[in-house]
Amino acid sequence: MHLREEKAYISYLLISMLLALVLLYAGTMGDVNHSSGKHWEATDTTKIIQDNAEWEDKLKEEASEQPEHH
Repeated sequence: MHLREEKAYISYLLISMLLALVLLYAGTMGDVNHSSGKHWEATDTTKIIQDNAEWEDKLKEEASEQPEHH
């Protein structure tokens, strides 16, 4: 049975999409599976928030030290 060009093209497209998904899965699932047993701890999140707040304070201080240009 001879496949028409269009069907062959579609199947190649599907195969390449599946291959891309498999590669994406292989690249990311190792990390996800590795950390799946661990739950996010609130300490990690609060540390990030504190770091961001410190950066924000530093930026505000630097902005207030500079003379305003009107």
